[in-house]
This record gives sequence, C-alpha cells and structure tokens, in this order.
Amino acid sequence: MYQSSNSTQTIRAETTYSLATIARNLIPGQTYTFTVDVLDKTDQRVSHSESASVTIAGAEFTLSAPSAPLQVIAGQTVTTDLTLSTSLTPYPEQIALYPGAHSGGLGLNLSGNLATPTPVGVTLPISITAGASMPYGIYTATLLAKGNGVQHTAELQIEVIAPTFALHATQNQPTLSENGSVVLSITADRLYGHTAPIWLEVVDSPSPLTKFDEQQLEIGQTRTLTITDVPFLDGGDYTYQIVGTDGVNEIVFTQTLTVFKPVYNLILSQNEITATAGMANTFHLTLDANLDNGWTWPVTLLLDPQSAPPRGQFGFNPSTSDLKTYVALTESGQIDILIETQPKTPPGTYLLPIIAESNGRQKTLEVWVNVAQSVAQQSAHTVYLPLILKAGTPPPPVLTAPDLVVTQIVAAADTVQLIIQNQGNAPVTDAFWVDAYINPLTPPTAVNQTWDMLGEQGLAWAVEGTALPIQAGDILTLTVGDTYYWATLSNVTFPLALDLPIYAQVDSADAYNSYGAVLETHEISGDSYNNIAGPMGVSAALNLEPAPSLSGLQLNLADLPPRGPGPTANPEYLYTIYLQAILR
Repeated sequence: MYQSSNSTQTIRAETTYSLATIARNLIPGQTYTFTVDVLDKTDQRVSHSESASVTIAGAEFTLSAPSAPLQVIAGQTVTTDLTLSTSLTPYPEQIALYPGAHSGGLGLNLSGNLATPTPVGVTLPISITAGASMPYGIYTATLLAKGNGVQHTAELQIEVIAPTFALHATQNQPTLSENGSVVLSITADRLYGHTAPIWLEVVDSPSPLTKFDEQQLEIGQTRTLTITDVPFLDGGDYTYQIVGTDGVNEIVFTQTLTVFKPVYNLILSQNEITATAGMANTFHLTLDANLDNGWTWPVTLLLDPQSAPPRGQFGFNPSTSDLKTYVALTESGQIDILIETQPKTPPGTYLLPIIAESNGRQKTLEVWVNVAQSVAQQSAHTVYLPLILKAGTPPPPVLTAPDLVVTQIVAAADTVQLIIQNQGNAPVTDAFWVDAYINPLTPPTAVNQTWDMLGEQGLAWAVEGTALPIQAGDILTLTVGDTYYWATLSNVTFPLALDLPIYAQVDSADAYNSYGAVLETHEISGDSYNNIAGPMGVSAALNLEPAPSLSGLQLNLADLPPRGPGPTANPEYLYTIYLQAILR
C-alpha cells in the first residue's frame, strides 16, 4: 500500500514482489508525499517505509514562429503559421493561444485559440494586418501559449513595407548620332501592391530636345522618351537620370548616353606674343588639329576686328596685299598673323580671340598680345623749358600746331549741321571725334565729356580717312547722315522742339589723353579751352537738305581714339611737356 498527503491506495504483493504504479489526475504545481506500508497477514504486522515528496510539473510543449521577418504592405494583411509541438503522447490537455505585446498599428488574428500539441506539431495560422498609416520599418509581435501549468512565448518579426515601383528602359546605354534621335520605351513594374500614377521627368538631360510623349505613367503602360541631337552637343558620354515619383516614392533610373560625333581639337604652339607699338609685327603660330570620328577639313580661323588694340589692326597672311581676318586651313601647320599698331597705341596686354569654325561648330583659342613701348616712346621726349633771352635777341619762332574750333551750329527740326575750322597754323593729321549735345542736363566744359555722359540725346561724327589732313584755315561741314556721321553712337528723335539748346565740341574724346586726339596750340600754350560752342536753339525757319544715305560706308574704328575708359596708363609711358617761354 502507498499513500500520499491526500490519497491512499492498497496493492497486494508477494515476497520479493516489484511494485510499479502510475499516479493519475495529479495537479501540476502540487506537492505530493509518498509512503509504502507493508502488511504481513501471517502475523498481522505492518511495516512503514520512509516518506518521499514530489512536486508535479506540467506537461511540456513548444511554440515556434518563423525566424525571418514577415513582410506586410502598409494597409494590407498577410498570413503565416505557428507550430505547437510536444514529446508527450497523448498531451494531457489543450493549450490556449492569444496575442501578446505588439505595436498598436498591427492587428494579430489567430484562426483558433485552443489547440492540442502533438509530436509532429500542430500548425496554427495567424493573420497580421498593418495599418495604412504605419511608418515603414521592422516591428516585433509577441504570441503567448498556456496549458497544463506551462506558459511559453514566441516572437514574430514583422517588416512593414511601402508600395513602390521600378522603372525600366528598352536601352540602358543608348547611342546618339549626329543629327539623329534615340527613342526609349519606359515602363514601370508594380512592387508591394503599388497602384498610384507615376510622373516622369529627365534630370541633367544632355540635349534640350529631350521629351516624353506623355509624362504620366500607369502600371502596365509604356511611355516614349525621345532625345534629339543639337548642333552644339559635343561627342562623348553623358549621364542623366529618368526620375519617377508618385507623391511618396521617388525612383531614380540612371542612364549613360553616348553621343557619337565628329570632333576636332586645336592647339596653338604659343598663347602669348609681344608686339611693339608703332610697328608691324608678324608672328608665326603652329596649329595642331586633331580630327576624330570622321571630322573633315577645312577648319576656318576668324579674327574679330573689334578686339584689336586701340589704333591697331591685325589679320592673317600678311604676305598678301589684302590683309584678311579669316583663313581656311586644310591641314595642321603654320599660320601667320600680322599685328600692326600706331605709335599712340597704349602699352598693355590685350586679348586676341581666334575663333575656329568647321561644320557649324566653333572653338575659341585665346592669344594674349603684349604691346610694348616703341623706341620713340622709350626715348627722351622734348621738354619745352622757360627760355630767357637777353635784350636784343630775336624772339623765338611762333609755336606751330593746329587749332580746331566749332564756328557754327545750325539746327533745324529735322537735322543738325556743324561747321568746324582749323584756325591753327599746322594741318590736322590725327582722326578725331565731334559731339553735338541736344538739351544736355549740364553743358560740356572739357574734353572726354561725350554727349551720352551729359544727356539723353546727342550726335557723334568721326573725322578720319579722306577728310584728313585738314589744312590750316580749312573748314569742314558735318551733317546728320553724312559720310562721317556715326549712327550707332548717336541717339536723336526728330523733329526737334523749337528753341531746344544744342552744344557742340570738336576733338571731344580720347580716353588715353587729357587733351583729345589732336594736340592744339591753346593746349600747348595753356590758353583757354576753345573746342566748345553753344548753346544754339533749334530754328523753324531753316530748311537744311538732309545728307544722302551712306549705309554701305564702313568707318575704320581702329584709326579712331577710344571714346570710353582706356586701359590703365603704363607708368613707364613718357609724355611731352610744353612749358611757356619767358622773354626778358
């Protein structure tokens, strides 16, 4: 017989009998005490064994979940399986299952809340729903299982992902030929349940002629992207991006476009030359041309006459009588450039751009021209010092120089006419400007005050070429529209209002000198400045004939003094100083 703290059981046994029994309906977690009593029926004696205590453990089981993160799209539901297993056959009772801790945006739903584990394992489906507004990321959900006094937990990794898409093109490395186009078909693949429309654009496009047939793309549709060549697009590889966005996702698809075009590169043997003021300087430059991808000759070189140094000119092939500003080359080799300056060309550094053009494509080569002082500029200059004469000594010779003045201003409603005269005793040989000031804000008072500095309307004439020399005593009439009228530097609105004040200044500008382009007697002797006349009002009684149109005439700007600010004066540039002679 054995007994526990709460039950007794009697068993008949013979001598040397081995006792084995199973205790049933024991409560897990309860402690039981066991003793064995032996009754000898012969003499009715009872023997007691020692007591033994035991605490009953619950029947063991295992709850397992997938170890890899379970992907679920925000706003959607997925299903996976849990496994409930045990080594006991049969398991004494059912196990209760229910969700544990998890994010509030997740919903966990078990297909059943009770199950009996088996050695091979029982499959328990569970559904996971992610809220539509859940942030994308990885979350952990806990599942609980309790039964027969035992509790186990399992952790489920859940990755909430966003609906998105992928872009594809029919060509990943397209090739564009000269004057051609390349056409790409763009499609999108749905990922993770994507349904929103996609807007397409191209970033860093190599050509301005790049466009979609339609920029909105739905899943399953195809859009066409066309890239068209333009003349200024050089050959080579260009990286650009096809970007698609649905308002949430931005997908960037990078492509490389290879532009196959004939190209040429030009290299000059030198980029800096030195010329001497007042001399004709010839330079020999070697040009290397590398022609690739089928480029063909000729290559034309052009010089911009406007970039010549003041009072200078240049051109190609000085051995010919006709100095040209362009030359066509059929092979690499030597080119000759003539740079001709006048003694009054200010020393300094000037940029000479050479433009190379072939098949409509241009490249610019830069040559820096250093204009050095002429020998005359570097030599000692004449200085007129005070001259002291003794009594009886003949007077010094009269100063010989030109002297320009405006003798008359004639203004009518539809034209303006100036009459200038050389009242000096020497001819005028240098080109010079004449300005007329129409109703200036302030009247002109000094040289280098051109009309546009003092008012809104004015006229400019350039006296040079066949008008020179102007002999002593000669006069010259200047009229709006005549040979010497410079329309691009003038601004006037006809008819002019009556009595509108008009001023005029002869030898009005030379940015490199404080006396103008012509050194006159009053400037040498220090007398009053006499190159300005006016004001003269517009008269209704005058009826001047307008000058004939001379639109085909080309004035030579290189021979004229600059009207605007010139380069900084060279500190080594020496000037002639005239001092007044004093007689006793």
